[in-house]
Amino acid sequence: MEGFSALDGTREMKEQNDSNPTMRTILEGVIKEMVAKGIYWPEAAAEFEKLFIMEALRRSHGNLGKAATTLGVHRNTVSKKMKEFGIEKGHREEICAEAIPVKRAV
Repeated sequence: MEGFSALDGTREMKEQNDSNPTMRTILEGVIKEMVAKGIYWPEAAAEFEKLFIMEALRRSHGNLGKAATTLGVHRNTVSKKMKEFGIEKGHREEICAEAIPVKRAV
């Protein structure tokens, strides 16, 4: 994204957090606990990414394209991250078996 800076992203996140204080409160609690337990940034970020991807896969019933759309990234990015985190095809099917049905608008 041209013209995008970290400050723009921070401002956008603040606006989103202000509109949903419950999410912010939950995240602050998790972050405080992680810092208190001595969890380093790379480990925390990787765990967040992995869980985020796994939830998108659950909701998309294992469809990489749909999961990528949900995450706002390219399908190849999801595939690469799955390999990075050791989420293999068999594991993906296991994730989908745990999927909670998503209600569709009628």
